[in-house]
Amino acid sequence: MKHRFIPLLLTLLAGGILIAAGLPESRHEFHVSYARLAIEGRTGMMQIRLFKDDLESGLRQRFDRPDLTLRADPEMDSLFSLYLNEKLVLSMGDAVVKGALVSSGEEMQNGIPVWWYTIMYEAPADFSTMHIQHDVLLEMFEDQKNVFRVKHFPSEQEWSLYFVAGDSDYDLSLG
Repeated sequence: MKHRFIPLLLTLLAGGILIAAGLPESRHEFHVSYARLAIEGRTGMMQIRLFKDDLESGLRQRFDRPDLTLRADPEMDSLFSLYLNEKLVLSMGDAVVKGALVSSGEEMQNGIPVWWYTIMYEAPADFSTMHIQHDVLLEMFEDQKNVFRVKHFPSEQEWSLYFVAGDSDYDLSLG
């Protein structure tokens, strides 16, 4: 499957910050997640950012909890961890590399609530190739786009990947 660079979204997401300039508070006109993964040896650290209202909708549906409201506490972190490990799957051969939540929080970006998470991955061996299946919120929004940046150390090679419905997996060689 082909993946393409997306200059418009990368511009909108410059520096890993979701930007929605000029939009009324708590409203955005597109659905996007932005993740950055740094890999060295067997370890990966990822930060993912999502619009709060989009993520709440996804978690409400997944866990059949119509009253769910995101907040910084162990219960919400646990629900997100379960969802993320179902929807953003990193694998090496037959081994799935599960992510462990390190931290989370909310911040405002131009008046729009954004939720972020830091996730750590520990692989059974050094990352050299991996399969990425990135379906975060694709079940919720027809126009959902998932931007995924990978940086490998010590080579400092970088990849920018773009996942949408019907094109949500990619095999990456880090060698």
